[in-house]
Amino acid sequence: MIKKIIVIILILLVIIAGVFLYIQKKNGSISNPTVQKIVDYFPFGKPNNQTISLPPDNNNSDTNNNDNNTPGETNQNNTNPAIGRLTLERLSDGPATSGTFTKTVDGSFVEYIDRATGNLYDVNIDSLTKTRLTNKTIQKVVDASWGAADNFIVRYGTDSGTESFSARLAAAPLFATSTSLRDFSGTFLPSGITDIVVSPKKDKLFYLVTADTTKGFVSLPDGSKKVQLLDTPVSEWISMWPKDDTITLTTKASAASSGYLYFVNSKNGSMDPILSGQAGFTTLTNPSLGNILYSESTSQGFITNTYNAETTGSLPAPVTTLPEKCVWSKKNTNTAYCAVPKAIPSGNYPDSWYQGIVSFNDALYKIDVKSGTATFLIDPYEQLKSDVDGVKLFLDDNEDTLFFTNKKDSILWGLRLTSSS
Repeated sequence: MIKKIIVIILILLVIIAGVFLYIQKKNGSISNPTVQKIVDYFPFGKPNNQTISLPPDNNNSDTNNNDNNTPGETNQNNTNPAIGRLTLERLSDGPATSGTFTKTVDGSFVEYIDRATGNLYDVNIDSLTKTRLTNKTIQKVVDASWGAADNFIVRYGTDSGTESFSARLAAAPLFATSTSLRDFSGTFLPSGITDIVVSPKKDKLFYLVTADTTKGFVSLPDGSKKVQLLDTPVSEWISMWPKDDTITLTTKASAASSGYLYFVNSKNGSMDPILSGQAGFTTLTNPSLGNILYSESTSQGFITNTYNAETTGSLPAPVTTLPEKCVWSKKNTNTAYCAVPKAIPSGNYPDSWYQGIVSFNDALYKIDVKSGTATFLIDPYEQLKSDVDGVKLFLDDNEDTLFFTNKKDSILWGLRLTSSS
């Protein structure tokens, strides 16, 4: 008799729990149980091998309405109309590194390094005049980071790995012409650098060196006055420097392991755990540290959410994309610009995208994470008759132009954010 009563009670509890979960889902609950504030300090050792059970897609934002999707794909629907015809401009002839915006007495420019030759170029973003600046060839260029005026860090491949060189341009000739080329000199940074970022003021570097352990250092752009901030057994990190006193460290995302985000004090190296996530956890923190875009793997793809530091809560982002495909505005803490896949094939994310197994076809959006709205900017295919997979986004100082690299071919593009009609 007692056994029967216990069984009946258990059945009732299961029914009540099921009804509760159904009501939560029906009401469009935006709570996100897969991400929480880390309470206990994450032990800095490599996570144990584990089998990750991916959650289903539960992102309820209006721009992620998946009712009519083809199986395995996620369609994007903008909530706000386009703001008029915007113009895309091609800035590089061939594959280019990450670019940077500069402003001088001569105008506004984007600088980049041609990956085939290692030559430095600038492009006047008004006239689109392109000028070669340097006279040295660097082979196997991987990417570049940008310091203050005339300083850059170029990373290039060698037989033994990837080297990092901090370069400074020589002064321009007094009577320079459009064909005048400039020399550059500099110093080699330590071998074994796996990641490198420049401070918001462009006066310091933070880089990670991996050997037996991974060490993090802050230095001047030429590598001098080096100070070690951290030492961890975890070998793969993605670093960013959104605010002068704060560096972010996110464990490299994989669909096979959980991820973690830390804020690191750039002066004393103290580390604050901020978020822990499910598999495929990747992040982008805004310059005020108040909002964080993050994505997580699901059984059909991935979801994108926004974490608010003030409320310590998470909401679905207005679009579904990877944080690596976005850039935060420096003028409005709630605004970001994103390259958003028009469809998301089934896959193990972000691994399938990192490895080039999947290439996205994007539209560009401006999003407001406070209001939860997205404004459609442009579908590049309509103008170019070819698709783009946007990465390495950045803005000019006035935020009148959005720049990005097409991951498909590494061509650098600019999108004027004011309507031409």
